[in-house]
Amino acid sequence: MYRIIILTFSVLIILSIVSGCSDRGVTSVSEKYPSGIICNAQHVFEEQLGNSMFEPISPSTFVIFKVYIPDSTVSGYGQQGQGKPLPVLYMLSPFKEDESFYFSHGLQDVADRMIAAKEIRPMMIVCVGGVNGFGGSFYGNSEAGGKYAELIGKKTGNNNLQLSMTLIDYVDAVFNTIPTRDLRAISGAEMGGYGAMRIAMEYSENFSSVSSVSAPLDFDGASGDSGFIPLFRQVVDELDTSYRYMDTSNAHPLQTIFIAASTSFSPHDTGVVDVGINGDGKITDMTTYFHPFSSIEYHLPFDSAGEVYQPIWNLWLANNPPNMLTTKYAHSLDSTAILLMAHPEALYGYYQQTADFHTYLSGQGVDHTYLEFRGYPDFPATAHRFIYDVLPKILKFHSDHFVVPE
Repeated sequence: MYRIIILTFSVLIILSIVSGCSDRGVTSVSEKYPSGIICNAQHVFEEQLGNSMFEPISPSTFVIFKVYIPDSTVSGYGQQGQGKPLPVLYMLSPFKEDESFYFSHGLQDVADRMIAAKEIRPMMIVCVGGVNGFGGSFYGNSEAGGKYAELIGKKTGNNNLQLSMTLIDYVDAVFNTIPTRDLRAISGAEMGGYGAMRIAMEYSENFSSVSSVSAPLDFDGASGDSGFIPLFRQVVDELDTSYRYMDTSNAHPLQTIFIAASTSFSPHDTGVVDVGINGDGKITDMTTYFHPFSSIEYHLPFDSAGEVYQPIWNLWLANNPPNMLTTKYAHSLDSTAILLMAHPEALYGYYQQTADFHTYLSGQGVDHTYLEFRGYPDFPATAHRFIYDVLPKILKFHSDHFVVPE
């Protein structure tokens, strides 16, 4: 154990205590409560990312994450083998946001305050960055785009810090956790909300609760022609030249989002792609085949007129939460506590996609909680300004659904 601790903490940097912050301002300095610590951590996930098409751009197979640990005077928690063990909440970042996202929106302050007030039980919070070569993986599960869902959601039981570990394995091996489903949860906003819901379905044996905030959870919407579909023509209309020259910069984020999602949902055959439209695990269709870089190849789900291109769109729909829950992962959420939150000012139709997924779950008889957040007078919940305000609801929901043994 001593050798494991020494090895582990060679890649952990214990940071100075920092105050939480938000777009709405920091908590008053007159409020006094014990502050937890934040550890920076990273680990190599060669098995899940070794075939990723992003390797030439980002040669490392490291995933970077930050870990919040409550103040020891309140919780007595710390590294593996010290104090009382903790339940764990995993939080996945939105598109183009890294592992600091939730902390920059006040997570530490909110957690410190709520734990000190006994509004939530002490918990460890692991924040995972979702940024890769094109800004985000959508936490998919393809060889070419990276098996991020497996990396985050699977548990192998390996505790010797070898490269074949998953994130759950690593966190349970290094930190003082309670390594059971009843005390493990997952959450995310926008792209991270999709990833959280997907992982909760695919690896339902490992998470007892899931929360998703304004996320792309119903790709074609309740009507079958909404969701992402109205955005196809918008992407094509904003291009100055051929749609084969889509932008990967922040100047056109919607274009970048479709490229990023395509690398996970419809990458071109690289020899190891595990889904396809020909029944043999290979994508050979060339109609929407793009290769802006020599080793990064993908397919878009629409044609040059912005119309649905069904063969590729079908690959996307195979990754659509309602389709996943209806087919391969039917009943996977039956024993999972579910929180959906949506704000009408969300970009890219994510509000409606979340609302449509709520409608779908209700129609399937899946028990869940649905909340809407509409900001304040003269202060709408645009962009990420709502995050600070919904964090208490997220933490309280998961705390209330942790099942702690007597």
